[in-house]
Amino acid sequence: MDNHMNSHANGSLNLNSPEHWPVIVIGAGPVGLFMTINLARVGVKTLVLEKGDGIDQSPRATSYQPCVMAEMHECGILEDVKKKSMVNDIISYWIGKGPRKERISFVEKLEGGKLFPAGINCGQPVLTQTILDHILAHHSQSTSVRFTQRLESLEETESSVKISCKNMNSEDGQTTEYTCSWLVGADGAGSTTRKQLGIAFEGFSWPKEDFCASNVRYPFEKYGFTPANLILDPVHWAVITIIDDTGLWRCAFGVRPGMTNEEISAELDEHYKYIFPGWPGDGYELVQLNVYKPHQRCASQFRKGRCFLVGDAAHASLTC
Repeated sequence: MDNHMNSHANGSLNLNSPEHWPVIVIGAGPVGLFMTINLARVGVKTLVLEKGDGIDQSPRATSYQPCVMAEMHECGILEDVKKKSMVNDIISYWIGKGPRKERISFVEKLEGGKLFPAGINCGQPVLTQTILDHILAHHSQSTSVRFTQRLESLEETESSVKISCKNMNSEDGQTTEYTCSWLVGADGAGSTTRKQLGIAFEGFSWPKEDFCASNVRYPFEKYGFTPANLILDPVHWAVITIIDDTGLWRCAFGVRPGMTNEEISAELDEHYKYIFPGWPGDGYELVQLNVYKPHQRCASQFRKGRCFLVGDAAHASLTC
């Protein structure tokens, strides 16, 4: 997918020179695209470059609180996001290993006033696609989003930043050079931007446990589960939230470090039997899962010259 450039978005181009943009954002995740839509709103011409071939569909964030919804409202995407979301107004706390669960406490989350009375649950791929759709629909004259463009090198001068990107669809390793006045690295905890800038990612990765996010269909509401739920257990803990109106739930839990998605899938029942109320019930449908490495890391600086780091590229507590 490429929102084709318009000549007036870049001025008169010299075909022998790298394409120049005022701002280039590396990474088309929710942070990179959210920054882009805000830049577009104030008239800043921006190019987004993403190494993947589309929006990342892996299970990631799901819950957004009123403070985030206020930002969505300001940039004009909130109503569309809410149409694809579930209200997150009650969080329940449960104990019990196995099918019998006891709710020991719950909290009504109504801190957002009249405009944002509660949080919302929405899968990150859905949120990200919604932001992209708004960019393409309302800011196509000033913004371009290009996929399969992997950052390979970065060179900074006092007046600009020059980068080279590999076309991931090219069999001969074709690269394209770009220049910009300002560069934003929104390319995740493994940020190539940060590495190219030589910025340290200080902190540590948690050694004892990895984190699995699974999207699953199971009738949690039948057992009294609310839009957000925490299973309290030192081993078989879980976070369970509903993420759309088709009955899709997110169940996140801990696994042994170093496991692959395939290995987790093979032993999924050994986790779910401790977590799911009413197990095994009528069975479940696994839609998707992905494993993540928990971190406690922060970049030693968020800006270096004309380059900035945002999102997980700047600070990470959980990532794959």
